[in-house]
Amino acid sequence: MRLGLALTEGREADMARLAEAHGLFGVLTGSGDPMTAIIAAVYASTATRHIRVVARVQLGLEHPVTIAEELSILDHVNNGRTVVLVDTGDLEHEAAADEIAVMREALSCRPIQHDGSKWKVPAGLPANVTAPSSISVTPKPAQMEIPFWVTGSMAATVAAASGLAVLAQHTDPINEPRFVQPGLATSS
Repeated sequence: MRLGLALTEGREADMARLAEAHGLFGVLTGSGDPMTAIIAAVYASTATRHIRVVARVQLGLEHPVTIAEELSILDHVNNGRTVVLVDTGDLEHEAAADEIAVMREALSCRPIQHDGSKWKVPAGLPANVTAPSSISVTPKPAQMEIPFWVTGSMAATVAAASGLAVLAQHTDPINEPRFVQPGLATSS
């Protein structure tokens, strides 16, 4: 079992430093405000050298390619220690799965061309006849593949379709053997 710490907003660097000093596996950012998760992850990353930095990203708030670019830069800041915790938020299964697919494709180190149920990348707007047929996120992530974990109301359905790990909130649903089965527990 590997233990981590959910960081408190405004204390990310200090708490991450302490987590690393105590030998924890990683830290979680974005438990409070999902709009500040990646910035908080940068604070935690620059304060540490070895622990994993898990950034909680809520779907449906920003364009997935923009988020992928921010995650790629974060992965460089922390030298390949990024883990993405994707929160499906209020999205339905199909929209959540499509948004995750766009993010993962954008982080795959290859040009992206996506035509899904919700997202089309590049957009191919009629007013922009000179648009390329594919785009690339730059810089490419430091890791070959950034780990993605899923949480939220559609987590189980999205994870089953994509093969991603679901963040367990309690031990009851954990019945499938996996290499990684992340979990979140509150202190008592």
